[in-house]
Amino acid sequence: MDARTIPNGATLEFDVCIIGSGPAGLAAASVFIGKSLRVGILEAGGETEARDELGQTTADAHMADVEFISQIQRVGGNAHAWTVRVPGEAQMARFGRFYGSDLDARPGLGLEEPWPISDAELEHYHTRCAKFWEIPLPPEETPEAGAVKLGPDLGTTFFQFVNARTLLDKVRRQIAEASNIELVTYAQAQSFAFEGTSQAVTAVKVVSEPGRAFTVKAGQYIVAANCISSTRLLQNSVTPQGHEPGNASDLLGRFFMDHPLIDGGVLTPSSPAVFDRMRAFDIHRRDGGWAMAHFRIARETLARENLPDMSCILLPQRKARMLADKVTSPRQEKGHRAALDIRDALMKREGLKAGDFVTAAMGVDHVIKKGLRKLMDPQPNLGSGGWSLDPRPERRFDCFQVLNITEQPPRHDNRIYLTNETDSNGMRRCGFAWKLHDEDLLAIGRSQKVFRETVNASGLGTMETAQVNGRPVVLASAIGHHLGTTRMNRDARRGVVDENCCVHGTGNLYVAAGSVFPSGGYINPTFTICAFGMRIADHILAKRAA
Repeated sequence: MDARTIPNGATLEFDVCIIGSGPAGLAAASVFIGKSLRVGILEAGGETEARDELGQTTADAHMADVEFISQIQRVGGNAHAWTVRVPGEAQMARFGRFYGSDLDARPGLGLEEPWPISDAELEHYHTRCAKFWEIPLPPEETPEAGAVKLGPDLGTTFFQFVNARTLLDKVRRQIAEASNIELVTYAQAQSFAFEGTSQAVTAVKVVSEPGRAFTVKAGQYIVAANCISSTRLLQNSVTPQGHEPGNASDLLGRFFMDHPLIDGGVLTPSSPAVFDRMRAFDIHRRDGGWAMAHFRIARETLARENLPDMSCILLPQRKARMLADKVTSPRQEKGHRAALDIRDALMKREGLKAGDFVTAAMGVDHVIKKGLRKLMDPQPNLGSGGWSLDPRPERRFDCFQVLNITEQPPRHDNRIYLTNETDSNGMRRCGFAWKLHDEDLLAIGRSQKVFRETVNASGLGTMETAQVNGRPVVLASAIGHHLGTTRMNRDARRGVVDENCCVHGTGNLYVAAGSVFPSGGYINPTFTICAFGMRIADHILAKRAA
């Protein structure tokens, strides 16, 4: 149903209203297929047309070096942005599951208590989620991977790779064929209405285009948009008590987290034979799916040392090539920065500065040379694999580039807030107050030290950690894994949603987004977010049966 055909002021009624048709929303909806409940899914964009302007933050919102933040507004959501390539396939994403260690308390990192969900229950929903995505369940730890054993402080586990077409084709078709589910496109949910006691949501205001609005009434509501959009929707709603839903303790929008990408340095193998031993660290076939090994810190070590969780990804390279790809002069650095400013202005549809073109041209030699090297001699990177198919990789490579995707500790002052700037439908946009604290960088450095000391003592080779003035080198302050702003806790004084992801003080309003995560881990959160979407759907079905 196209919401632009719904009369202004009309009312639609469902048993369950799901807001968002990205991975979490469609995972939750899949649980309701064939049930006796009428389910409506509201999507701000169209089937094929994206209305990304509706998901943009304010023009000045940024996360340190990440200056353009938007969410894809169309059916399938951010799955359209997946770009990892595996041999013979594209539009893949690197998945993993949150582990028991990610649920643990680590008081030194602001994690005062564990998640209010057990390892066993999360494992159950991860197993179901693996079937949903048609992949093997990612193993928690596989010490034998790559025949690499590094001692008690490090383990080897796997990323799994999923194809966006599973969601965009198969699941979307199943939803379309379900007689009890209605997908409403061009329907931007803007605010909730509450009964007098604020114990239940009575309706959600929906805008399809400027000047055209309608109402959706349902018994249960699941906010399954991305972290920023879910938080924004709650912040644009006000209860009869005068505060936003779940925000009696001023926690809504706080503890905003992402996964910084850190330069882990270089691992020089102790012998050429190490490349053969490390083939599992490339994207490869495993158990009928695609997988990629990486090192991670053991659960006991994280707890004992109060460390942020972190992956250690190894990409074979040539040292000479790595040096050639680095910016080598202030002129080239300014040119590179100006080129990025031009890119960001184009993405934001802002005016371009003539000076940026001049400065970018001054450093264009480095950009062109680097581009030609990538074209003529492509190297392994986070977006593609295949190096292990070479029977003699040691002839091409002499080292491993080390990359760390790391956990960012939750901080009360990192937050999303509403501004007076509005989108084309009149909904207020979000701004950010966010930074990587000095204590966070020091903690990241301590996690890197565990990798460095363990690898160097193992005989695998020599790992040299990249640092500047004793601090880790941040390649990207954020990689689009937004988390934490409607955090989960049994106590309304400590969280926005309860252990069932129900907004405190409402009773029929749930959030299925990375925003409910009390801590961030280092894994792409989509797999576990989908597991939470299924868990919420089960909870609603159980309530109805009771």
